[in-house]
Amino acid sequence: MESIGRVTVNQEKQDEQEFTFMDGAAAAKQEEYVTLPENATSNSDATIIEGSRHRKNDVVESDGVHMHQDNQATPESTHPVHAKQEATQSVNQSNDDNISSESDLIHLSKHQSFKMTYPVGCSVLYDIRHISSNAKGLVAKQGIVEGISMDVVTRKLVFEVKNTYTSVVDIALEEELAFGFQCTVFIKNDHNVEVEGEVVFATKVQQQTENQGSRRLVYTTMFFHGDTVKFLEVDEEKVRFRSVATAKQSQDVGNTIAAEEESAKGMSIQKGTHKRKVSNTTNNNDKKRLAIQSNWIIISKLRGKPSESSLREYLSQFGRIETILYSQSGVAHVEFDSKESAEAAVKRNGAEFNGATVVISSSKPRSTKINSGGKKLEHVTKLVRVNGCGSMSTANIRTHFSGFGKILNMERTHASATIEYASTAESSAAVATNGSTVHGSKIQILHVLDSSEIRKRFERPDAKKAPSKANK
Repeated sequence: MESIGRVTVNQEKQDEQEFTFMDGAAAAKQEEYVTLPENATSNSDATIIEGSRHRKNDVVESDGVHMHQDNQATPESTHPVHAKQEATQSVNQSNDDNISSESDLIHLSKHQSFKMTYPVGCSVLYDIRHISSNAKGLVAKQGIVEGISMDVVTRKLVFEVKNTYTSVVDIALEEELAFGFQCTVFIKNDHNVEVEGEVVFATKVQQQTENQGSRRLVYTTMFFHGDTVKFLEVDEEKVRFRSVATAKQSQDVGNTIAAEEESAKGMSIQKGTHKRKVSNTTNNNDKKRLAIQSNWIIISKLRGKPSESSLREYLSQFGRIETILYSQSGVAHVEFDSKESAEAAVKRNGAEFNGATVVISSSKPRSTKINSGGKKLEHVTKLVRVNGCGSMSTANIRTHFSGFGKILNMERTHASATIEYASTAESSAAVATNGSTVHGSKIQILHVLDSSEIRKRFERPDAKKAPSKANK
């Protein structure tokens, strides 16, 4: 009883209907279904074993060709996929009425499979079932999806799943599958924001309706929130596949989510027969720019304009966020507290957020160019104007906005306040919270120009000073 992530059925306690955790060796011995290995040869004496319904005179060659005992290949079984299906289709005998003959199955490519709920390479639980009617839990096998076919008659998806312990390829329908242990997924948290994590365990949810034969799962998931690991139980509707490798495996091999998704889509960075070369040399100016500005990133291709809170929630998995600014075009400029956090975010370029594949890249600090209303300014001053604060006291306004920096001066009107900070960085930090709710009021925060800046912007450089009437 050592590791979560390996599951089998305790043969001696089948009436208890529960998952039993074991180490790998014990799990292999206790595997409920014992079937012929995928690479059995024609010399094997294949017999019918409990839980396996292979025909005695039929075996499978290592190359996938379906053979009879007399070593003659069956003409209609020359396709490896069809051979697997014919050799293993009877494992789940209850599906015989639901799966058509192999001639009615269309095999999906790996690229097509990545659009499915359980694509090729996905870790899954299958053969999820009750042992008896009064069962309190579910039993299941674990495996990896190796292929997907479409049944043109029933319009159902037929999955080839390689058993984790026996290496036998079984056949299962989509409704019989669930995400397996350590499967990397996107998880919708309590704020309905998708975060990246993995499945820890799957359990049965108590049925609220009298829908016999149905099953419903709830996943125990884990994800990182900053430097903290969080565990969350969610319904299966709030979990979707993310990557064919676990987060740790991705880190070990130096792969990123973006690289995996691009590989899944069949994308390449080749032009003709020549690969693009990425130069490792950087001039001194670029090195200086990266060293100073690498704690900023830019996020584009966003769907709509997500709220600052949802974007902050998503990006907090990489580190502490100092500033979030939106441009008029909907591009977000984000400042982290460290270069390492920004680099971690950039490595997730191509990940999904709010239902869209976003582009994440390093960026210059944009606080001196863009205010939160999306208007470009030639100068960002130390002054900010707060609108919509009429119901707030002067003391509350000062207390709240002093959290962004030192306030040199503040002027209050009935419905607004003008605040002067000691630096533009402090004023920009305040502007970054535009649209937030303070003491029950949704406020607008904008940069404003003082009188000297206004004169600079409207004065013509070539204009000559007009003579005064006194000099005439």
